[in-house]
Amino acid sequence: MRLRLAGLLGAVRLRPGPRPVRQAARQRHPENAEILLGLGNGTPDGIEGKHISMAARQGDRVAVDSYRELARWVGAGLADLASLFDPSAFIVGGGLSDEGELVLGPIRKSYKRWLVGGNWRPVAEVRAAELGNKAGLVGAADLAREPDPIM
Repeated sequence: MRLRLAGLLGAVRLRPGPRPVRQAARQRHPENAEILLGLGNGTPDGIEGKHISMAARQGDRVAVDSYRELARWVGAGLADLASLFDPSAFIVGGGLSDEGELVLGPIRKSYKRWLVGGNWRPVAEVRAAELGNKAGLVGAADLAREPDPIM
């Protein structure tokens, strides 16, 4: 018997999407978002989520800064959760997990920075879900098979 709580407890959904990046592309100098804007047909409104990771991998400053900001907030949130639950690992799923070390490395760094008592308490591992973007779907299907999903 396995205890399955993903989806019932502790699943934090993030939907960063392109909206904050579009806003950053408008507010900052266009030369900082040249690659990103090019992928979005030259306008902030043309930017889609996939363009952000493509541009960040090519070194676009607005896209890279957007990932850094996302990682800062995710890491701080994980540190708060670690203070409450003291987990051994955090599994990052969804589209964010597909970005690999582009985002996981900065999340780990932020998590360790914000973790209260990080010098003396165990630091939870932060890793990508093995099933990537399909992890939630597979977990939900697995839970649906069980007559009593809690136990």
